[in-house]
Amino acid sequence: MSTTLQSKEVVYTSGIDSLKVIDSKVTLPLAPTQIAIKIHYVGINPVDYKLMGFAAFKLWQSLKGVGQEISGEIIHIGERVSKFKPGDRVCVLLSNPFQGGLKTYLVTTTADRILKIPDEMPYDQAASFMMSFGTAFKSLSFVDWAKLKDTPSSLLILGGSTNTGVFATQLAKKYFDIKTVAATCSAKSIPRVTSFGVNYTLDYTSKTPIAEQAAELVQNELAGVKFDMIFDCIGGTELFASISSILKPANTGAYYVTVVGDDPHFGLNWGVVTMISKYLFAKPLWGFNYKLYVLEGSEGFLDAAKKKILVPGSEYKIPIDTVYPWTEYKEALSKLMTHQAKGKIVLKVIEEEEE
Repeated sequence: MSTTLQSKEVVYTSGIDSLKVIDSKVTLPLAPTQIAIKIHYVGINPVDYKLMGFAAFKLWQSLKGVGQEISGEIIHIGERVSKFKPGDRVCVLLSNPFQGGLKTYLVTTTADRILKIPDEMPYDQAASFMMSFGTAFKSLSFVDWAKLKDTPSSLLILGGSTNTGVFATQLAKKYFDIKTVAATCSAKSIPRVTSFGVNYTLDYTSKTPIAEQAAELVQNELAGVKFDMIFDCIGGTELFASISSILKPANTGAYYVTVVGDDPHFGLNWGVVTMISKYLFAKPLWGFNYKLYVLEGSEGFLDAAKKKILVPGSEYKIPIDTVYPWTEYKEALSKLMTHQAKGKIVLKVIEEEEE
């Protein structure tokens, strides 16, 4: 005998203006490998509004969901599910960004990236780390830091106050054992950025260009030893012309990894062709390892999250800027688009009386 759970979800067709709430339903029993989760919180990321702006969606008018990072409680499982049970507190990073997590109930499968969370971990924090932590972990892994353990290893983060930059700093110090971490940020963000472990800051509001500040840092503070990695969380090309004085060459295993591209306002549109052509033919980057990385798969970072984040008394900080009621999804996305958030923007789905 089947049972139906009434649900609501936030969807769009093309663009933020098309966002709306619709009624949906979950039918029980589930398929053998499915899991039903009652959503508590949803974390949103820049990729959410960038996907909405994808030009091709004007032609593809199907309904698409919002939010890939969720936390909640498992309420039903399929007969073949053995790793989880009803009542488990979990966080999920959805593999399909169009499935969307901003809804009352989520039905997914064991193939998705699902982790149990400790009893003492708040649900809002559980919805606030997987994308940034995973992106930072996988990006930093392009360099073999273990081979550099007896050297003055160094990392330059562009966008030290971003969520991904914050996790990159913590991973650099607590997981990869990187000796020196430098990061760009505004003057007013210096205390916050250094509190996570950054050794040197480069003020992007200064009259001195970041490229010049970075080159001076290498010469004056790092004894002329260039960086083993530049990890770009904000986009841009400012360092390209001076890259040879900042980053070690490709044959040393050094990397320039960007999770944005060379356009700070890069969206998922036909501009990607321009970005790729710039990368392929940008003469200043010849001789250097350059990687545009988008989080995919789960190898490595889920195990790291289990060991470092999802443990009692974890020393990793999970910054949250604002928690909005889920009905204020447009306001939450607008705040995210200002690029001024100091931590994750989170939407609360569960009602107070249900907690």
